[in-house]
Amino acid sequence: MQTSITIKKYAQLSVVLVTVIVFFIPISTLAQPIKFKIWANTQTRETFSDNVESNGFLDDSFGVQISNNFQNFKSNLALTISQSDKNKSLLFDQSFLEFKTKKNSAYGIGKINRNWSFSKNTSLILSKNARPSDSIYFIKKDPSSNGRLSSWIGPWSFEAFNSILSFSNEVNNPMLLGMRFVLKPYNNLEFELIKTSQWGGSQHSNSLSAFASAIIGNTNESNNANVNQMAGFGVSFKDTINDLPIRTYAQVIGEDESGSLPSCLMGLIGSELSLKSKLFTEIGVEYIDTRIDTTEHGYCGPQTAYSNIDYPYVNYDKTMGTSIDSEGKLYNVWATTEISKNTSIYYAIKNITINDFNSSNHRLSSTKKNGWLTSIGTSWKLNDLNINTNITYQDFHLDKIKQKNGFSFKLYADYSF
Repeated sequence: MQTSITIKKYAQLSVVLVTVIVFFIPISTLAQPIKFKIWANTQTRETFSDNVESNGFLDDSFGVQISNNFQNFKSNLALTISQSDKNKSLLFDQSFLEFKTKKNSAYGIGKINRNWSFSKNTSLILSKNARPSDSIYFIKKDPSSNGRLSSWIGPWSFEAFNSILSFSNEVNNPMLLGMRFVLKPYNNLEFELIKTSQWGGSQHSNSLSAFASAIIGNTNESNNANVNQMAGFGVSFKDTINDLPIRTYAQVIGEDESGSLPSCLMGLIGSELSLKSKLFTEIGVEYIDTRIDTTEHGYCGPQTAYSNIDYPYVNYDKTMGTSIDSEGKLYNVWATTEISKNTSIYYAIKNITINDFNSSNHRLSSTKKNGWLTSIGTSWKLNDLNINTNITYQDFHLDKIKQKNGFSFKLYADYSF
């Protein structure tokens, strides 16, 4: 039996297991009561975003979420009914079943949103831009400094997963393997080491040898040369300026490999400052660049990012990295105002360049586009009711994904009980 078929089965099995645990285990055996949440997303028109909405659900959708914790198990069943043209169906995004051990480890199965970056907004390698994939995963955390490894690197965490992807390509049922190691050697300093590998599928080997090459190995040659690896690192540093906390972060990801090190690099850098002002509670800036230059040996070059002959770096035809896709750059200036504990306002001004190489094969636009996107949003919470609104103006259009310039209004609401 092929590995791709096996993964499909465990993805479907995850939904069944979550449903059984939520609905059929007696209430008396549970450590916590079952939690319900109903929610809805709506918008007047689709606009460009540097990530999906913070709630993690698709626009123009509604659904119910049922959470249940008992003993060492944690489960979440999210049923989403999407009204968009591409997703008119019942979805199970963010459904999972997780088992936690006494040694700060967890084993899970399901569809999990991940943002592997120190940026709150996005990631170059794995963000919430695309819908989550069906995955099995493992998480290990050591929050103290008492362990053998923690004694010299400080608190650390490790996450690994293997998932099955969905996109329009000749290769059916390809897989994505991901690993992230985060360490904190000092109180204000954090590092991350990240790697993803696309492998297997209907046109390639799903063997243990291919799986081993996806984990570690030179995949530029040999029988598993089809494996597409991305890797890099990130850093976050906190400090104070005039008693005001400031955090600076960066991420560098290589689309290719050279001498067992990442090459064909793209970058992200940002900073955020917490204020005591009544006008702004926090302000931040961020810059992203996915344009890759040609090396002196003639490798890499324009449109290298998120592109591969066998495996485009997408899920459900959306880039799994940052949403500007390849050959793009983004300047983002944002701020928040906390009016009260229950009410806040968010502002953002972005200058965005899409398809800087002016290629007709770009996934977002057939020509180069540069423009501004401004938005203002509000968040209001009253007891168990949460309402978020957002007004956006976009002065450019993207023909490949049918986004037009103009105003857009978005509303998200959820109620928990």
